[in-house]
Amino acid sequence: MQLLSRDNTQYTFDPAHQPCMKVELGERFRVETHDSRGGRMKTLADYRSTAPDLSQPIPKMNPSTGPIAIKDVHAGDTIKITIHSITIEQGARGYVVFIPGFGVIKDVSSEPTAIFGELKGERIEMETGLSIPLRPHIGTIGVTPTNITPTSLSGTYGGNMDCRFVEAGTELYLPVYMEQALLLVGDVHGSMGAGELMTSGIEMPATVELSVEKVKGVKINGPLLRKGDELWTIATAPEFQDALNLASADMLQFLQDYAGVSRTNAAAMITSVCDAQICQGNDRLFPSIIALSVHKDFVPLFKG
Repeated sequence: MQLLSRDNTQYTFDPAHQPCMKVELGERFRVETHDSRGGRMKTLADYRSTAPDLSQPIPKMNPSTGPIAIKDVHAGDTIKITIHSITIEQGARGYVVFIPGFGVIKDVSSEPTAIFGELKGERIEMETGLSIPLRPHIGTIGVTPTNITPTSLSGTYGGNMDCRFVEAGTELYLPVYMEQALLLVGDVHGSMGAGELMTSGIEMPATVELSVEKVKGVKINGPLLRKGDELWTIATAPEFQDALNLASADMLQFLQDYAGVSRTNAAAMITSVCDAQICQGNDRLFPSIIALSVHKDFVPLFKG
């Protein structure tokens, strides 16, 4: 099985980047990922020297591994990325970051700080005495759009969606913008609550195993996630309400296209059976990201 080292790190989705690895459709492959500071923050003493400069148009945050070229995939296609596993090694260290003025509770600390933890068994043991169950997911995964875009952002191409449902066993559908897709993967969290409300999850290095297939007969406006029996549209916007509106509009179109219902009935389904979920709620640091779900039984194409 091919393995792409985390040494192949990017801070942008860039159409000019040359692929670091090429895979066939259906081929399973593994990708190593860094934590959100590229493995450079070992102790609290490293905090300031490793902190991204948020005044820069492309801050050094959310390093992502790739790009990975998917053979026989073209602009205009839809791909399905299956996440087979997310592995964090025993003894791996991670951290939660606090930034004064950021997060939903802005006065946790008067100075930038972090608390560190270590994976022991199926729990992350934090140095403060807190014990957190391991629940890994991928924060950043996406195909390359037509313009240069920081890996810290998200959009119709995927990117830094911070959706905690992007975990082992799920399938992520994405529209393709560039030849061979040029996939990037990074920013795994050992655990994170929905919304990443205090600026970070537990940031940890990992190895993910993926495969990619081309999906015929499906056209989508942005990310679509299948987790168990639920299908989620995921949308990004500067404001919370705009992100919710976009996720709802994408679901409205998806239900008309693939559930075979009228616009009115699709709207009725959104208000009666669809659930909204915050993916990113830290409005000062990132755009708002909202996911909206529907049970797969309402969508015949995805019942299997």
